[in-house]
Formats: sequence, structure tokens, C-alpha cells
Amino acid sequence: FRVRVRSSLLVFIAVVLVGSDLLTYVGLQALLRKYVDSRLLGLGQTLGRLIEQQPDLMLRSEGEFVSKQDDRPGNEGIQELPEVSHSIRVLDLDGTVRWKAAGAFGGPPVPSEALRQAKAGQIVYESVQTSTGMSVRRIFVPLREQGEVRYLLQAGASLSLAERTLRGLMGLLVVTSGGMIIVAWFG
Repeated sequence: FRVRVRSSLLVFIAVVLVGSDLLTYVGLQALLRKYVDSRLLGLGQTLGRLIEQQPDLMLRSEGEFVSKQDDRPGNEGIQELPEVSHSIRVLDLDGTVRWKAAGAFGGPPVPSEALRQAKAGQIVYESVQTSTGMSVRRIFVPLREQGEVRYLLQAGASLSLAERTLRGLMGLLVVTSGGMIIVAWFG
């Protein structure tokens, strides 16, 4: 009888621990995503307003748009997006790069659904993976000219720091939960 009670309590404790670990992991994942999204939104809106007020900021001194030579399809593996910086590009409504910041990272092409939503004036978020396996969170902010959406500002940030944080949390939860189950068994 004692072994049965002990086993039942151990199973109950394990279920409670796994449930709380799962809630903690999913909660932190949601908070990290919200944090990255809010930072990208702030950056996108600030730069969007700046570009809308002074569109000549996208032009070189000769009056030409910045070269797009590094934006050929399949070229995203050449350059990785650093964890702490952001990538900024301005796109035409068809997804063609009109301007990019120094060191901007292109990544996969913009999905047609995201282009359609952004053309309609909506702010669009998406997570993509590069050909090298790096996860990137992107936002598309419509830029207006004379009240009409003319361009899309694309801002992106690497998700590798958030992913490492979640992996670290998972390891910590597994070790502490395993330790608590062992203590409960002998307790």
C-alpha cells in the first residue's frame, strides 16, 4: 500500500511539474516574441515617419537609389544578420528593393500574402529561416506618399538570442524538475 501511495504521489508531482514547466516555457516564448515584435514595430514606425517626412534620405548624393547587387535570390546565405542589430530595407509594392541600410540582410523573398496585406495599409509580421538555418523576425510597415501606400519598410532582427534563451530555460527546467522528482521519491 505504501509503495502504491508513494508512486501515485510521484506521478502527481511529475504531472504538476511538467505542466508548470510547459506553461513557463510557452509563457516566456510568448513574452520574447512580443518583446522582439514591439522593438521592430517601434523601429519600423520611427523610420517610416522619418522616410515619409524626408523621402530624399533614401537617395544617394547622385540622386540614384542604393545598388541592389547583393539582393539577388539565393544570396541571403552570404551575409548573416548579427543578433543585436537590425536590418532595414525599403521595398516597392512588388517586393523589389528600393533602398537598404548598410549591412542590411535580405533573407527569403516577401510572401505575396504579406505584400497584399501591407499594400492594404496593414503592418505585417513574419518569422523566416534563412538558407543557413538562422531564424529572423521581420516586420513590414507601409510607407505613404501623399496619403497612398507607395513603399514598404522591412525591418528584421535575428531570433537566435531568444532561441538560445529558450533552450537554456528548457535545460534548467528539466534539471530542476528531475531533481525535484528524485527528492520527492526519497522524501
